[in-house]
Amino acid sequence: MNPIKEANAPMYYTIVRQPMDLKMIKARVRDGIIKTTAEFERDIVLMLTNSLMYNRKGTEVYQMALCMLESVVEKIKLFKAADSYSVQARKLLLASDRRGSREL
Repeated sequence: MNPIKEANAPMYYTIVRQPMDLKMIKARVRDGIIKTTAEFERDIVLMLTNSLMYNRKGTEVYQMALCMLESVVEKIKLFKAADSYSVQARKLLLASDRRGSREL
């Protein structure tokens, strides 16, 4: 949720070179740094892979991060498909509008 504190996670910033957390992702969306689904996916996946890198395999945190990563990847695939469909629908509507305006 928030940036990792070294006191709670010794050597975190030695192991994880590019930290990411939900608070940072929210700020990046709000500030317009994240503009696309791919950019959002990149930061979410980075946050979860950081957790996998830092936490030992088999620990509860590792297992939760792995489960979340699998779930997020599937959800974003669905979102991208819907987004792609929406873009295609908009293109068809624009093309239809252009044809209609030529007939007037």
